[in-house]
Amino acid sequence: MSGTWTAPWMTPDSVAEDPDILPAGVRYTNIDIFGRDLESEGARTIRSAADARAFMESMNRGFVVNEHERSAFARLFTQLANTQGPQLFHCNSGKDHTGWAAAIVQSIAGADPETIMQDYMLTNEYSAETIKKKNEQLLAAVGAERAAW
Repeated sequence: MSGTWTAPWMTPDSVAEDPDILPAGVRYTNIDIFGRDLESEGARTIRSAADARAFMESMNRGFVVNEHERSAFARLFTQLANTQGPQLFHCNSGKDHTGWAAAIVQSIAGADPETIMQDYMLTNEYSAETIKKKNEQLLAAVGAERAAW
């Protein structure tokens, strides 16, 4: 098998914790989109649903305004455009950065916005079991009151 497997949002720590298992002949590339520790930039200070929304909005805004992230996305899109054969890109969660990149690729390919959004929202359906497990872990870690928001 040949092709390219790109893990663009896997931080060095998450790659070490859960490395990809690749088929023979596949070239692996890691592009650390964040290039920084999000935990120290606010993830640990979330105390309410409003804090969580603000954090996620800031993180997502960074896709287009943060120079490091813009450069990393440019590297991903350039690699996708210049590589022959099948390609796969993913992150450790699968929705934020991967969803953004997939939406851009679909837009370039001519998909209409409604189709792009429907495809993006399918992640909730396909990830339902994973989301459930993460919610259970959150509940166990922080308690029902804090997890409820």
